[in-house]
Amino acid sequence: MDFFEDDEMYNLYWIFYRVTYSVMITITLPLQAITAYILNKPVLKKNPVNRYFLLMILSDFAMTICIIPSVVSLNGCVFWSYSFAFYFAHFGWSLETLYQMLSVYILLWISLDRFMAAWNIPLFSRVYKDGVILKRMVATFIFCVFSHLHKFICAEVLCLEGDLTNCTKFMIRDAVHYEDDSLQTKFFMTLHEISLTWFPVIILAVLNIGLAIKLYSKNNQNNFTSDYRREKENKAIINLLCFSLTYLFLSTPISWYIIYFHDLEGACYGKRADELFRGVANIFEIAQGLMHILYLYLLNKKFRMTIISFFFKTEPAENSTQASQDKREPDTTTDTKLHSQLSIKSNISSAQWHSSLDC
Repeated sequence: MDFFEDDEMYNLYWIFYRVTYSVMITITLPLQAITAYILNKPVLKKNPVNRYFLLMILSDFAMTICIIPSVVSLNGCVFWSYSFAFYFAHFGWSLETLYQMLSVYILLWISLDRFMAAWNIPLFSRVYKDGVILKRMVATFIFCVFSHLHKFICAEVLCLEGDLTNCTKFMIRDAVHYEDDSLQTKFFMTLHEISLTWFPVIILAVLNIGLAIKLYSKNNQNNFTSDYRREKENKAIINLLCFSLTYLFLSTPISWYIIYFHDLEGACYGKRADELFRGVANIFEIAQGLMHILYLYLLNKKFRMTIISFFFKTEPAENSTQASQDKREPDTTTDTKLHSQLSIKSNISSAQWHSSLDC
């Protein structure tokens, strides 16, 4: 049933995909489920950014579920039936990267709203209305699906021993394994990897750098900005930068492998050095879900307090001191010139968005 002719490579795959993958999935799935449950609580869900984080964690959860077939099949080398091989050829890695793409584009929406709230509150107030999250998520999901259509469609299953009704050895052909050298295939693969990794990373970098510049200049020019508000907004930037840099660090290796290094030559695995790099890159990819939870716990104070109260069955502490501090402070989320032009509703919505990334 298996595709391995090299015992050393079989042992390497077993360590990466049966042992390491299984341990990480066993740890990650319960943590993601608990995190989603906590973020769905009314005290957290009322903040718009936490709704995005909830969707991000749910997307990470779906991605982790889609990794399980890689564990069972030793990353596409072992299949017990034609139907399983057919699923893996068309959807095995494609669904995994689809949910990964959805997760990073959710992060992109968070950064865009944070950027607008800092630079252009009137625009932010017009754009950020009821129902905007739903519309964005529907559009983003459709975009992710269309970006994977080539991978969903251009795949097939071949029987190497026997026939399809009584086959003992399968081989799959998809966008990752047994890639052809056609210009069309290379174009769609490159376009897919750009939309999955390079495009969102560049946009995230631009938005976060612009946000840092705005808040740094505002905090230095505006003498009315309190140390408390300045520290709070700076930590909000750190929050987004941590998410962005983590995605860049953890997702780039597997993109490099897919575009430049995979040369499988009719087998489900390549050279040992390439497979070592690929195995580590795949583990990095899974680790994204754990890092999202870790950053939420370390950098989001309200989430941390809620999850501590969940595990230790204590009453969540009220943020009365922080709330009263916010009320005593002048609203410094805008420049002085804009402040006189904005309605009370605009100021409230902007302040809510800034505080929703509270750390």
